[in-house]
Amino acid sequence: MMMQTTLAEIATRGYVMVGVFMLAVIATVNMSSESAGVLFETYPLLSVMYIATSITFAFAFLVDLLAYIDAGSDQKRALSGLLTFVDGIASINYLVLGTMPTLYFLDAKTGHPVWILRYIEWAVTCPQLIHWIGLVSAAPESQTYKVMMLDYMLLFCGLASTQFLGAVSLTFFAVATICFIFVMKNIWSMTGHAIINEEEKELPLTTRALHLIRWEILISWGLHPVVEIAKQQFGLSFEASEACVCVFDYAAKAGLALIMVSVNLEQLKDLRLSRLQSIVDFMAGVLKASHIDLTKYVKQARLDPEVGSWLSEVLGSNRPVTTVNRRRRMSMHTVHIRDVDLDTWDFDALVLSESKLEECAVQILKTSVPSLETLKISEMKLREFVQDVRAHYNKTSFHNFAHAITVLHACGKLGQITCRDVCSGVELVAMMFAALLHDTDHKGLSNSFHVNSRSDLANQYNDVSVLENHHACVGFRLLNDHHLLDQLNSQDYTCFRKTVVDCVLGTDMAVHQEQSKKLEGIADCGGFDESALQADPALRRFLMAVVLHTADLYSPSKTFDLAQRWAIRLQKEFNDQVRPKTFTSAAQKDYEIHPVGFHCAFVPQVKLEKQLGLPFQSFMAASGKQALYKGELGFIQFVAKPWYKQMVRNFPSLQLLCDRIDDNIQRYTQLSEVKKDV
Repeated sequence: MMMQTTLAEIATRGYVMVGVFMLAVIATVNMSSESAGVLFETYPLLSVMYIATSITFAFAFLVDLLAYIDAGSDQKRALSGLLTFVDGIASINYLVLGTMPTLYFLDAKTGHPVWILRYIEWAVTCPQLIHWIGLVSAAPESQTYKVMMLDYMLLFCGLASTQFLGAVSLTFFAVATICFIFVMKNIWSMTGHAIINEEEKELPLTTRALHLIRWEILISWGLHPVVEIAKQQFGLSFEASEACVCVFDYAAKAGLALIMVSVNLEQLKDLRLSRLQSIVDFMAGVLKASHIDLTKYVKQARLDPEVGSWLSEVLGSNRPVTTVNRRRRMSMHTVHIRDVDLDTWDFDALVLSESKLEECAVQILKTSVPSLETLKISEMKLREFVQDVRAHYNKTSFHNFAHAITVLHACGKLGQITCRDVCSGVELVAMMFAALLHDTDHKGLSNSFHVNSRSDLANQYNDVSVLENHHACVGFRLLNDHHLLDQLNSQDYTCFRKTVVDCVLGTDMAVHQEQSKKLEGIADCGGFDESALQADPALRRFLMAVVLHTADLYSPSKTFDLAQRWAIRLQKEFNDQVRPKTFTSAAQKDYEIHPVGFHCAFVPQVKLEKQLGLPFQSFMAASGKQALYKGELGFIQFVAKPWYKQMVRNFPSLQLLCDRIDDNIQRYTQLSEVKKDV
């Protein structure tokens, strides 16, 4: 179970922390001896250092409050709230150390003071910081609490090592070191899993923020044992070591506060830009309806050329939009999504949260298809639709929402090169919606499984393109549920529906060879003829189906690292997934004899096919790195590369993708020649 929390839980946790620490302050002050006051005469810089550190932590406390107030969600507010308590307690700790006599022990080896209140403050706050890291990385509760316990042991053994000499001290120090290594290893692992996010969890912070957190923790926490070793083994002075500890302690805690503020400010900026865009779109609609052209006023305003061009396009009359303006409009939109570059072919959906993917989908649809206004869809309506589409993608390893957005992105990029100038606005919109919807409600079972198991879904579609028919059906139901097609007249609706259905059905690998031969025949005749395309709606639909099918075969044309990550996911889906979802145990038993189609949960398909005595494809049962490398090599050489080769013959500007495929073939060939998995 992953870590979750609420504002109420954070408040309770924080008040307990403050209560425990204040009791510790009272106890350590009352138990202190007169010699505590003499320490500040012996070490005159201590008081100044501690008070200065207290002031800096007070600043961090105010930063935390700012992050709490400006938080864009209750989850971020809870995270900022926890840091507020941590930095507040740290500020009080250093204020007490700098102004009051408190209990201390003497280090048995160096004779330096060891402040008991500092260890108590660390015992109160450091495990809570680990709890905080568990929350931001959505780590399992068991792992987080294990690390918190290790941190308590680390603090205890670290304190104990200062009170003994010889073997006993070395033993405690060794145990503390081991605990420290395990704590850092687990923190690195927790944040690393969150950055990769294979399970597609909803994370409160961006990938960039998680990278900053893991390095900030590694560096600031990692320097503490360095100071301790320098003090114990190399005679580092007490005042110098205390200065280092103050700086590193502040960096460890306050750095997280600054990261939270940065995240909140970015979110607020994106929100304001989104609202500004909505206002501008609304104004543009009113002006165009009134046949008012304000472009001359934009020109007089002496704006940045790119901004002025974009405003002229948005606020101008209903004149055609040039390719240059389209590109500028795209660049104006893409900057709204932090840490995401939608202009590159190597767009990586696997590192993004689903909420971020939703935003990407909206921006891709708005920027790749300027004629989206044909449907008169407001941005709010579009966002609600995308959210519903996301809900209709299952948590499979491959055929999931991240896959859909990757295909949508690739379709938009390919469409700009192949069909943007020859297809109508309604057709282009339909192609892009088909890309978004092309795998809705995919549960990881293949067409062959449905047909061989005689599932209800196969019976419904007469064993023909079973999944693709289902995806098109679900997709159109969503379009109609959200009334996105209400503004189309009968002719445009028919065109839209035919385009979506042809494009989605064209993703069935059963028709791949037929499509490939037709594509080759067109290439032999010199490529797609513009006049023929304009005269033949069926040919335009074939072109758009080809574009979507190419986008669906994106993996081999990505960078090798990204291509391999998608290949691993597909192998996992083949190996690991699917079976009926909401069943009683009796119903599950019946399913093994009488499969009932597409109400599915997840168990291995191949295992299920074996249990049912159904034929299965051996490559779906293969596992391990060598099977992956050889399987991908075969797929690319015999399916993907011949297809892309014909695409390049028709559209030579796609040669770069073919070159990328050749590079990946070379990499997989090298890896497949290794006899052992490494």
